[in-house]
Amino acid sequence: MSEVKLDSEERELLDSYEAREWRSVSGIEAEAQRYREYARALIASIIHKYVSGNLVERRSEPQY
Repeated sequence: MSEVKLDSEERELLDSYEAREWRSVSGIEAEAQRYREYARALIASIIHKYVSGNLVERRSEPQY
């Protein structure tokens, strides 16, 4: 199997992980549930805008 090319930031993260510097956090399931609820609210808002005809694509001007 070939060696994966990593940039310096990815290499630093991998080295840190392999050195067992990472620790589990408590309450991760509650945190994940909170973000799932945020995602549902965002999706519901987008669907509501689409159904009501208020979802409008905004194109930004090209940056030269």
